Amino acid sequence: MINRRLAVQNHVVVHRLSRKIGLRDLTASHGPRLHDFRHRFVARALVNWYRSGQEVERRLPVLSTYLGHVHASDTYWYLTISARSRNLRLTAIRSFFHYAAYEEPAHAAQIQRILAIPGKRCVKPLMGFLDRPEIDALLAAPDQRTWYGRRDHVLLLLLAVQTGLRLSELTGLRPQDLHLGTGAHVRCVGKGRRERSAPLTQHVRSALTTNDNQCQQPRQTASPAPVGIVRDAA
Repeated sequence: MINRRLAVQNHVVVHRLSRKIGLRDLTASHGPRLHDFRHRFVARALVNWYRSGQEVERRLPVLSTYLGHVHASDTYWYLTISARSRNLRLTAIRSFFHYAAYEEPAHAAQIQRILAIPGKRCVKPLMGFLDRPEIDALLAAPDQRTWYGRRDHVLLLLLAVQTGLRLSELTGLRPQDLHLGTGAHVRCVGKGRRERSAPLTQHVRSALTTNDNQCQQPRQTASPAPVGIVRDAA
């Protein structure tokens, strides 16, 4: 509890000081954080050690003591960053310098040197997928005795399993995106604003039709009907 209070106090002090010295605008909600300074110090120290030809692993205990790490293995994290993480950071750096190239053409030569930094090659594992027992377990999970359970079973699971739609594509579906007649299919706008169409099997088509008919039936209660993807209450 004391450590948590001390951490909160440290963040408050850094927040006030960053505003006072101009690192953070008075109205800005985001800005430099305490651990950002720690990471920056570590990165600069490691780069300086490498450039001066020092043996970095032998000096890590000194850095670990300064950072307050209980175990030196926590400090070794800075030396074990994966190629994938490095490439992600390099992508962010390139994005910024692409913008800087238009804003600061006088530094075009230095910017081009930075943009020319190649990414590291890494092993790309195969995409995992669900096997048949796992799919059956997911489809059996919703309680189909309730309206919400039937909706989840048909739309969020059965339709997703059949078409492979992403979550954003599923939640963005509209009634007019489903075509349940001849040549049943679903249309959606996916990643990169690409429109694509996925065919529906007879089983999925029958389940969607049944769900649509149930949504059209008048309800006995006075409460409004739940809003679904196939039948919008609006």
